[in-house]
Amino acid sequence: MFLGKTELKLPEQYRGYVIIKEENIDVDKDGRDERVAIISNMQEKYSSGDTKSIMIKKSGKLLEISGYGSELQWQQIGDFNNNGKIDIATLYGYSGSAGFGQLYLYEWSGKDFNLLLSKTDVENTAEFKDLDNDGIKELIYNFKQIKWDREEHEIYKWNNGKMELVLN
Repeated sequence: MFLGKTELKLPEQYRGYVIIKEENIDVDKDGRDERVAIISNMQEKYSSGDTKSIMIKKSGKLLEISGYGSELQWQQIGDFNNNGKIDIATLYGYSGSAGFGQLYLYEWSGKDFNLLLSKTDVENTAEFKDLDNDGIKELIYNFKQIKWDREEHEIYKWNNGKMELVLN
């Protein structure tokens, strides 16, 4: 565990970024926390800025976790499929005149985060909910094909450690 609360210093490549959310979590299950943070330069760059998720390892090394988006809608961290590995889901939105948002779902591999799912759609939302009461939450993803179209839904379920589309 990190001793005391110290100010997280971002490397020079992230000058102009600010930390908008930070969480300490033991990603590699060794008893010591890593820092997971959402950083953004949207306030400085305005329409051309971005927001991204990073992890500061105990060694001080920085690891970018997710692709980038505009403003942060939400981020959830946990073991969503109950396989003992940390997962990070991040929903960014909305950019462009159509309101495109990005959803990223990553899982810790032991030394890096592997991308499990990436979606970019108009006016998208997402939530985790245990629909079949099996103790594992499914991902419910809502989106539109075009801005004025009807909302569509996809449900992703964990099956033998892999995420697959079960309803659309």
